Amino acid sequence: MCGPESVNRAQPLVGVACTGINVGPQGHLTLVLVSTTDGDVFAFDVKTSPDVMYQGLGRLLQAVDLLKVVHNSAPLVANLYFQFGINMQSVFDTQVAFAVILEDQSLVGRHVSLPALCDKCGLHGYHPSIQFQKLLTEDCNVWARRPLTREMLNTAAAMALPLPPLYTKLSRAMEEKSWERFQVLNADTCLSLIKGRCRGAEKEHHHQTDKPDSRHQLPVLKLSPAQKVLLTDKKSSVQHF
Repeated sequence: MCGPESVNRAQPLVGVACTGINVGPQGHLTLVLVSTTDGDVFAFDVKTSPDVMYQGLGRLLQAVDLLKVVHNSAPLVANLYFQFGINMQSVFDTQVAFAVILEDQSLVGRHVSLPALCDKCGLHGYHPSIQFQKLLTEDCNVWARRPLTREMLNTAAAMALPLPPLYTKLSRAMEEKSWERFQVLNADTCLSLIKGRCRGAEKEHHHQTDKPDSRHQLPVLKLSPAQKVLLTDKKSSVQHF
């Protein structure tokens, strides 16, 4: 799993983004995007070809010597784990990095969207049409539609394309003394939804097993006077029986 020791500034890197239905611990990924430092984006349709996850793409995501730059890593990491059994390794969360930078400036760390972070860092890319943006807000199953349209691909690619340059800008802006703190926060964030769901399942299991099994419960009976005497410790009661 993602650990503090897994993030190394000298590692080669790619950007990773995804689309799907309710991406997260109980979601369903449909498209995975991988961007390179050269500005190329590769789209993997895991809805129509899920086997690709168990081939080259899965190995890439689990490679410890390849840094994966992700914005808001927890939903993606959890979805990969619960849907495909993929343990994503070596993750750099740009959202966490920005929060640490804010704290370095004595500001309250907060979450920002990917477009907002790109604007703050001077990175401007593709913006989908108003019609497609409206469709995204009205239909949660948009990314399950096939065939993929050009606008769908362009919009999805825009989620991954700025990630490598974002890494460069954020890693340079982060103070050296804050790198260790980032590592810990990054690892905790990466695994937060996986741990949360596992804890929830464990509590539910304990809750169910702690319930008394009605099949083994004795019926409630009203004791007769003679039975009460037998259950009483007083010798006089026994004598009067």
